[in-house]
Order: sequence, then C-alpha cells, then structure tokens
Amino acid sequence: MASKLETKKRIKSIQSIRKTTNAMRLVSSIKLRKMRVTFERTKEYAETIEMMLRRILTQGESEVEWLKSESEHEVVLVIASDMGLAAGYNTNIFRLIVEQVSKEAELIVIGKKNRSLLKEYGYQINETPIYSDEFDYVEIARLMDELVVRYQNNEIGKISIIYTKFINAMSFEAKLRQVLPIETKDEEIDAYSHYTEYEPNEAEIMNRLVPQYLKSIMYNLFYESKTSEQSSRRLAMEQATDNADELIEDLQLKYNQARQASITQELTEIVAAGEK
Repeated sequence: MASKLETKKRIKSIQSIRKTTNAMRLVSSIKLRKMRVTFERTKEYAETIEMMLRRILTQGESEVEWLKSESEHEVVLVIASDMGLAAGYNTNIFRLIVEQVSKEAELIVIGKKNRSLLKEYGYQINETPIYSDEFDYVEIARLMDELVVRYQNNEIGKISIIYTKFINAMSFEAKLRQVLPIETKDEEIDAYSHYTEYEPNEAEIMNRLVPQYLKSIMYNLFYESKTSEQSSRRLAMEQATDNADELIEDLQLKYNQARQASITQELTEIVAAGEK
C-alpha cells in the first residue's frame, strides 16, 4: 500500500494535470463557438454556388472543355490538425486515407498531424508543411488557383477533399468528397429539367464560377473540419478532467484512510505504553 506521502504527491500531480485539461477544455469551447459560426455562415454561400454549377451542367448544351481533364492524376487535399489531444480526430482521417486513397495520388496535407505517418506508408505528400492553425482564405485562394491552372493544363484530372463532417457536438465523421470534376446525378437532371438561357454564355459563367466554387467549398469544409476538431478536443479534455476528478476523489479517500490508520496506530501505541 502506498504511503501517505506518495499518495499526497500523486494527488498533487493529478490536480496539476486536471488544471491543464480543464484549461484546454475551456479554450476549445471558445474556439468551437467561433469556428462553428464561420462554418455555418459560409455553408449557404458554398452550397448556392454549387447548385448554380450543377444546374448549368445538367443542361445538355453545356460543354466546358477544361472540366474534362484527360489526366488520371488525382490530388487530394487533407484537412488535419496541428495539435493532438483530440480523441480520434486525426486517427479517423488517417484510416480513411488508407482505405480510400491510392498511393499514386498526390496528397496536400493541411496540418502537422499524420504527415510523418503518411510518409511512412508511402504516400506522396507536400514537402513544405501547411499549418492548419495559420491557414486562412488567402492561402485557400492561392492553393485553389494553382490547382485550377493545373487542372486546365491536364496535369491533374481529379480533385478531392478529405475533411471531418460535423454531425453534432458529440459526433463527427471523416469524409472524402470529390469536387472536380463535378458529378451530376439523375435526380438533379430531373429537378433542373427546365431550360435556362445564360448571358454571356454557359462556358464563360463556368470559367468564372468554378474557381470561386472551389475556394468557397474548401473554405467551408476547412471550417467544418476545424469545428469538428475543437469539438472533439473539448470532449476529450472534458473526459480527461472528469477522470482526474475521479482519481483525485479515490486517492483522497485512500489518503484519509491511511491517515486515520496512522492516527489509530499512534493512539494504540500511546495507550499500550501507558499500561506498562
């Protein structure tokens, strides 16, 4: 059985850890509210642009040559985190990559986590790290403009994004979403069956809308991922804090028992000495 001194040291150590986890929980809660506001604010804009593009693509006369790249090379943008301590957030992203992404694909990883592990698994990733906590719209615009040019030059034929879908405050799911070429479904063709005439013309509008679509989708999915990250970290830190409270309570009980036993032992010795 641990001594009173050892138990007291353990209690102080766990109390120190509890302060850290609780502080991280509070910080994540604040960041979560900010991220979620941005995510929800940008979602409608991104979906509106995507709907406009799909409406144009479902018309039989819409022919936009650069949307039909001849290349088979795929680029996958991976939205991860810079920090750990977020439960299974980064693990789920890594598992999805291994299950669904070919090692022939080019990965652009946003976030420090998973980089070394992906390299070990033989994936081609960007040499220069991109930090997710410093990633903003300016960087997103620059990155997507570069990919659009490469797509138009037939250097790449497919662009996908791996992100973490925010379901609710307790649930998140890693997802793979293809953003180029834009795929249309039969039900969309039926929904947009009425003919629409565009000015100046469909190709011109597509040339302007597609780059903006990519930027808005990436921006929205980035903030959805960051919302999921902070929510996942908040839950992890809340559970860690609760576990620390339970350990402290258990150790405090053991310390009190040991202290009571020590007092009882001392009284017994005093009584025994007085009877001699």
